[in-house]
Amino acid sequence: MAKRNFFLVFWKAWESTFQPPLIKKAFEATGLSPPNPDVILDRFDPDSSEPIKDPNEKRTQHLNQALYHLYCYAEINEHATNKLEQALAIKNKRKKPGKIL
Repeated sequence: MAKRNFFLVFWKAWESTFQPPLIKKAFEATGLSPPNPDVILDRFDPDSSEPIKDPNEKRTQHLNQALYHLYCYAEINEHATNKLEQALAIKNKRKKPGKIL
């Protein structure tokens, strides 16, 4: 798409989206107008989710917790490895001898 055509496409989308009924619906969905904090808070309420139906519920929770900790540990290690690889690449780049005159 050429730059000169972008505004025409953008403006059509803008006009079709920014209509008073859609804007009001968005404010209602987020609890901003009329003020209703429960709209958002209900999403984070642990009691509103279905309970785990498992005879070994406690064991399942421990397994889920262990998997989560392993996932976090793997993410941290991957991040650290990437940073170490970047540092090593910078160090090796500096080691290269310059041209002799």
